[in-house]
Amino acid sequence: MSEILNLIYVSNIRLHGMQIPTRVQVKFARDYCIKKELDFSLPVSESWTSKKFELLQNIITKPFNHLIIFSDLLISSPYVLMVIENNLLNSELNKKAKVHLTFSNEEIEMQELHKRINSILRNKKYALKYSEIKALLKSKKMF
Repeated sequence: MSEILNLIYVSNIRLHGMQIPTRVQVKFARDYCIKKELDFSLPVSESWTSKKFELLQNIITKPFNHLIIFSDLLISSPYVLMVIENNLLNSELNKKAKVHLTFSNEEIEMQELHKRINSILRNKKYALKYSEIKALLKSKKMF
């Protein structure tokens, strides 16, 4: 099986109230690859009708050295967390692969990506709107 060196992944899925245009993600990836001296290849993009990251699930099970994405926020989904847990953390296949976050100009390990997605999902689960916090404080006679 041939090894993919750099995998540029573009997410078209609206997640956490964000949907970054494809051309913006590709521009950031191209500039990042030039700056870090990585080979730029055509990006693979998820279908905008899917909410299950099916393409990412399919390609992440193949060997690669570098996964280049715009931001960990754009793939912070329970589906992606499950894919990482099932395919990467329990396998030697891509444990050494680097994840490049082009927006924040970071390079992290897969375990760190797993930790960040877990944290984002946990924070989202317990997050409250301002109106909910205000109502909660009023109900406790603190306001």
